[in-house]
Amino acid sequence: MSYPATNLAQLLRIRDHNHGFIQGIPGGMGSALGLSPQGEPAILVFVGNKVAAKWVDPSHLVPEEMSTPDGLVCPVSVVEGTSAPDIRIRGRLGDGRDVELSLAQLREQTPLDAARYRLRSYLRGWSGRLLPGSQLARGRPGEGLREGTLTCLIRDRRGGALGLLTNEHVAGAPGSSLYHPSPNDRLIGRTRRVVNTVTDEARFPGYADQPRSYYSVDAAFVELDGGLSTDDLDARMPCLRDDGEIVLRTLEEPFVLSLEDMEPIGRAVVSVGRTRSFQRGMIAGLAYRWVMEGGRYFFTDYLVVGEAGSVFSAPGDSGKLIAIDTGDHLVPLALLWGGWHGQLNLAADYQSKWSYATDFATALAHLDCELVRG
Repeated sequence: MSYPATNLAQLLRIRDHNHGFIQGIPGGMGSALGLSPQGEPAILVFVGNKVAAKWVDPSHLVPEEMSTPDGLVCPVSVVEGTSAPDIRIRGRLGDGRDVELSLAQLREQTPLDAARYRLRSYLRGWSGRLLPGSQLARGRPGEGLREGTLTCLIRDRRGGALGLLTNEHVAGAPGSSLYHPSPNDRLIGRTRRVVNTVTDEARFPGYADQPRSYYSVDAAFVELDGGLSTDDLDARMPCLRDDGEIVLRTLEEPFVLSLEDMEPIGRAVVSVGRTRSFQRGMIAGLAYRWVMEGGRYFFTDYLVVGEAGSVFSAPGDSGKLIAIDTGDHLVPLALLWGGWHGQLNLAADYQSKWSYATDFATALAHLDCELVRG
């Protein structure tokens, strides 16, 4: 007797049971948890190229369903990377509209409009305050310059120090100095704690325990310099209204992921970063897994796509906050850590349009910090 998967925990069980087969698919590029074209909880399998079944070794055919020995079953959607794919991603926008996006829609770079250019300048030094989305810089031009984005303001639970959250690869090793907007400008803080990865069993105890498997966290706590005052800071997130005006919105308590349902797959999100400015998007998948050199497996919490085929992130947006927009509130969901295929050693063109993000509450927990809401 079989019964369908209805939540993320069950999908994790099914994928873990079928781990060996998924990783052995020729041309396979990883897998994630998401929704089928019919809106059912499903496993997404990424391949470089789909071909007619008659040309495929029967042992390598991806089945329409996967299951566990006790009868738990879910559909499988195969996502193709090198030609126009035949699956669509389902979700719901902030205004309640149901949408479907084909991966082909994600191929073209989307230029910024005038309002987004104005906000980007605001984040790169025009604003008189540091706030979510502000540009961060470390190093010196020609000497390993690194630019990224301030996620939000946070507070150290251990000693109460005020600081900011961003990616580890933006903040650098403990003791590194960060500046705004450029390395030749104001010193704003020094990196105190960083977390790079955690094991899969630490991320989802009881649901995953594969050898050499790690979840990317890529988060850092940067303690603010003592020379900054409250007049230099703003905990609110800058967003764009439909008329192009910049508005500052208060952040609510962070989203807490539960494996007992399918949230937040398909939910509308917003973000703000120093490169792509204000963007809307959608959560398309959870727990994307791929293989790196040496037989190590890596995961990212969320896969994110831009609204209506727009590009959600670009280099320099690392660290930007991703929040669920309920219409009335912004609920912190994740911080972006990547999104270009070179970072994941992937060859598929379409995957340069995916964005990869760490669960916000998980990052804060590992850093032992809490959100400053304003």
